Amino acid sequence: MLNLFEDRGAGRVSASDVVEILDIIENFIVRRYVCGTIRAELNELFTALHRNATRFARLPEGVREVLASRNYPSDEEFFGSIQTRKLYGAGEVRDRAKFILERLERAQSEKEHVETSSLSIEHIMPQTLTEWWRTQLGTSAEETHELYLHTIGNLTLTGYNSELSNADFPRKRELLSQSRLALNAKLAERESWNREEIESRGRALAEQAVRVWGDFSPEGAARRSLTVRGTSPHRLVVLGQAFEVQTWQDVLRLTLQQITTLGDDVTTQLMEEFPRHVSKSTVRARPAPS
Repeated sequence: MLNLFEDRGAGRVSASDVVEILDIIENFIVRRYVCGTIRAELNELFTALHRNATRFARLPEGVREVLASRNYPSDEEFFGSIQTRKLYGAGEVRDRAKFILERLERAQSEKEHVETSSLSIEHIMPQTLTEWWRTQLGTSAEETHELYLHTIGNLTLTGYNSELSNADFPRKRELLSQSRLALNAKLAERESWNREEIESRGRALAEQAVRVWGDFSPEGAARRSLTVRGTSPHRLVVLGQAFEVQTWQDVLRLTLQQITTLGDDVTTQLMEEFPRHVSKSTVRARPAPS
């Protein structure tokens, strides 16, 4: 960033170039964060980013080319991950979740922005289930709560956090209907709030997110395939140890077995980043991704 501002001061880049580069960097970091891509390499990557980007005719073009070649998630991966990742948490995790929600709000209300700095994150399905909510969610209430509580489909911004708390959905809908936020506009139209509603809203916000942080990879750039449909695995290598496998279910099972040997903290992180495939719930096993 200091190199970029030096370039701006010397007139080598324009103000619009600086804005474009900041948008590219934000896009890259948000997509990688949501998709749980390893962050350890970022120090090395950003230290050399300016030097590598100056090899191109335009600095924004160089930044885009360099970052697109460094584990930049595709639309498919980003679209899936932002629906399932547990975005809410303590400290910086909560700040990042609010940032994502604020950017989605701004994108939906381009003509009239609402000041969001004083707002807080609200869980529509509350963090503590009451009897009303258990009845509303049905027999799979505990599993739904564990898998979807902190996902984007169940999160919004509000100034009514204390009033909403663990209230039932009709009461929350009544208060949220008074909101001027675009994020809350359609919530007032919903008759109920359950797993299907959370998934539906999550898909809608994911589609919005793909537009806000659009794929900036160069046209025709080689992108790794994200599907294994129609293929069969034969050999799996995890942490340097090789296993013979016949199905993708074998791959999932053996990978998880090896990960559990790394300690509870790693297992907990895995559950947080891939809640649909790994959870504490013993209600039912989830199949390997197709």
